[in-house]
Amino acid sequence: MRLPWGWILGLPALALLPVLAGTFNYDDVVTVLRHPGAMGAGLINRPLFRASLALDYLLWGLNPAGYHLTSLLLHLANVALLATLAGALARMGGLARPGRVALAAGLLFGLHPLAASAACYVSERSALLVAASALLVFHALVRGRPGWATTAWLAGCLSKESAAAIPFCSLALLPLIPAGPGRAAARRWALGACLAAALFGGWILWRHLEQPLPEDRPGRTAYALTELRAVWTYLRLWILPFHQALDADIGLSSGWLGPATTLLGALGLLVLGLALFKTGRWLRAGVLVALIALLPESSFAVLQDPRQDYRMYLPSAALALAAAPFLSGGRRLLAVLAAAGLLLTAAQARAWTSEAGIWQWNLRVAPRKLRVHSNLAQRYRRQAGHFRGPLLWAAAERTIGRAIRIRERPEQHRDLAVIAYERGDQAKAMEALARALLLEPGRPDCLALRELFLARPRLGALYSAP
Repeated sequence: MRLPWGWILGLPALALLPVLAGTFNYDDVVTVLRHPGAMGAGLINRPLFRASLALDYLLWGLNPAGYHLTSLLLHLANVALLATLAGALARMGGLARPGRVALAAGLLFGLHPLAASAACYVSERSALLVAASALLVFHALVRGRPGWATTAWLAGCLSKESAAAIPFCSLALLPLIPAGPGRAAARRWALGACLAAALFGGWILWRHLEQPLPEDRPGRTAYALTELRAVWTYLRLWILPFHQALDADIGLSSGWLGPATTLLGALGLLVLGLALFKTGRWLRAGVLVALIALLPESSFAVLQDPRQDYRMYLPSAALALAAAPFLSGGRRLLAVLAAAGLLLTAAQARAWTSEAGIWQWNLRVAPRKLRVHSNLAQRYRRQAGHFRGPLLWAAAERTIGRAIRIRERPEQHRDLAVIAYERGDQAKAMEALARALLLEPGRPDCLALRELFLARPRLGALYSAP
């Protein structure tokens, strides 16, 4: 089966090309810049992911273009793996035009903005490695090679903890493999691997439940209830990929009726589960794989944020596989979807070229999330210190001011004090610190800054005020 690789790989590469001009963003400061080239704790924590960063450092040093190029190549490899998997399953299942099915799956996945979120973010390369592991496992099972499936799965487990769900995803994919010795061997492997994953995952979950939650995390019950709404947001974003965010704002659910959509989300998942049993095997298998792959990404461990759109990377591949047979017969519809995906993904890739661009993009999606304002203000502050630009100082102060108007917190006044101090406005810096200490008396970081400002007063503005 010959596939149009120029379209399958060329269009996603074209859409994501702008990110090669990007910088290190957000958690990349900790992931890449703080320990350049060092494996460190990565030997026991996602070692394959850390090894890929170490290899990048050997090849590129601290040039971000090289790291983005590696992630882009990994994404294109995953697109190729999904396209060939879809084509093989379509041919084995007797579907008409298996090449068209492969084309549809590759384009839907490669050009989807949810997939671009992980492909553009160096710190989320682990999601790309887990997806590659899952797709290689599926290929090995389709071809009757359980030994290779085990190797691929173990590689995924060395990349990210969510790879524990791969055997369960394989079990959901079995109906797409024709009945016979091959499916029987794949079922034996999947059941054995599921047992091993359940035992290991249960031990990790037990260890996690023993540990107290950090202060910045929601309660376990509130987090689980909120995820019932977050899952529907992810599915909606796959169908209508608008209002994506790196740091989305989703309110915590205080109970089944708070907000009321929590109960509706649970009932909706129940209805979806019942409806899947009446659908075709392709749609049923793809949606089940997507939901299973999403489960460890967003439900077991209580994360700081209930929703992060880059968690949908592997689920996006599964949904593209589910939709491919239905879209393979309509050339015009597939062309329209590919064109829309090209434009949306290219716009997102351009936003990822700078940290300020990321937070400006995120601010349009989550205009009332305080951390988004804080991150954008800090980025403006660093740029102002580098370029000595008064307009950037003013932008940083305006951004912090908006956050204070949304909800006043002492750390916002602390950040405002640092901006004013670096700008040379000693009086405004002390005034902001006084306000922070009024809101939280005895706050250690504010007391330390006040001592520093008094010990080292700025006699004149280092950067002229606008």
